[in-house]
Amino acid sequence: RCLRRGRAGSRSQPGPCGPPGTGVPMSRRWEWGRAAADLTEPGALEALSRQLAARNRTEVPALDLGLRASAVLLPIIREPTATRLLFIVRQADLKAHSGQIAFPGGKRDETDTSVQHTALRESFEEVGLAQHLVTVCGLLDDVPTPARFNITPVVGALEGPWQPVHNPAEVAATLQPTLQALVAGYRLAGHSTWRGVHYAMHEFHCHEAGVPHRIWGATARMTYQLLSELGHLPPPPPDHLP
Repeated sequence: RCLRRGRAGSRSQPGPCGPPGTGVPMSRRWEWGRAAADLTEPGALEALSRQLAARNRTEVPALDLGLRASAVLLPIIREPTATRLLFIVRQADLKAHSGQIAFPGGKRDETDTSVQHTALRESFEEVGLAQHLVTVCGLLDDVPTPARFNITPVVGALEGPWQPVHNPAEVAATLQPTLQALVAGYRLAGHSTWRGVHYAMHEFHCHEAGVPHRIWGATARMTYQLLSELGHLPPPPPDHLP
């Protein structure tokens, strides 16, 4: 049976995103009737904020499940002719998630007043993104992970072009693929089960300066949901109990 989403702010348990599955990646193309949002248009961010506020967001009770609360920022960069999404490549010598592609973010500190505060603070620490440059649009569904984190995705937008300043202790590089490039590089990597929940595993393949990159796991799950909310991809398949 499918796991139902509650109303905004309700608590339920969505599937997590762990390591890639063993299934062969499959190209996906759809006849998708919904018009994709053009975030370069006037009023687009206000419309996205209203949409995210009205949706039924899944909130995971992190403390009850023994998960560490964390938050990431999904930085949408609006340029005159394109819309991009910022990712970081974590340093290879980090103790956790070394070398992986992620969104800027991290664990919630006791002094953080909200998940938005956590995401913005960490983004400034990792890539030098000043808080006053970011328009926070809303939240996506919480994502629990096998590493025992509960990630709250914060959607934010800024005007570009924008040049990040890496924190060399944490960030090896950044990626700024266009939304169109992400959609073109989407693959369904298979399915997996964690804590009794069966869920789809997403992947995105893109190139930066001729170098191929693979976005997977929790980061790919959040990327898919954002692109779905923007109308670039169909709604994600519901997590369910096998």
